[in-house]
Amino acid sequence: MSTKYLIEISKDASVVHADATYKLIWQSFPVLGLKDKIQEIFESSWNPKVLVCDAAKSIQNAFLEVFGEHVVVRMCWAHAKRKIQERIERIKNKELRDNILNDVDSLHSITDANIFDAASEAFVQKYKDDIEFVTYFRAQCLVQNRNWFLGAAFNSPSTNNALESFNRVINDSNTLCERFPLSRFLVVAKEMVNQWSNKYISNPDDNYIATHPL
Repeated sequence: MSTKYLIEISKDASVVHADATYKLIWQSFPVLGLKDKIQEIFESSWNPKVLVCDAAKSIQNAFLEVFGEHVVVRMCWAHAKRKIQERIERIKNKELRDNILNDVDSLHSITDANIFDAASEAFVQKYKDDIEFVTYFRAQCLVQNRNWFLGAAFNSPSTNNALESFNRVINDSNTLCERFPLSRFLVVAKEMVNQWSNKYISNPDDNYIATHPL
């Protein structure tokens, strides 16, 4: 759900952030931070180059289907690191845990894809004795969700933190942390987007919604 004005100011964006929350309606349907048929509904062209999201394949696959395989799907670093840390915590040796986490941070800071590939392979070889962790890391962080390093997509944020904070604004200011029936939520959602649209129209210099990196 959006407005023509909000779509108009966002259609030139090359980077899109997408997220879903399941705590807004009683039926637990996901509410996505992305509308996938903008061209059809608003007769407006939108050609993003980068998607920043978590590991939800439903979001990633839908985005690629609509906008094409050329889009870079960037894994949110905050989500990636949190999941990696959860796995690292299973390792009993504290020194080993610290070393792995430091090396993961170093991998994240790499700005060249070829260097990332080489460094990742060296990382896997270095910790190959921890079979469980290396198996997880290779499958989840090097195959399924590879683009969590800085060089995966230049000039794009590495996390979805701003969008997730926006979800918190919705909960705190609009839904008041309550779950609504679907019919009531649609009314509240309409009020929200009208509020955002009118606020931006009346205060174009207010960075309530940013049209470029700040």
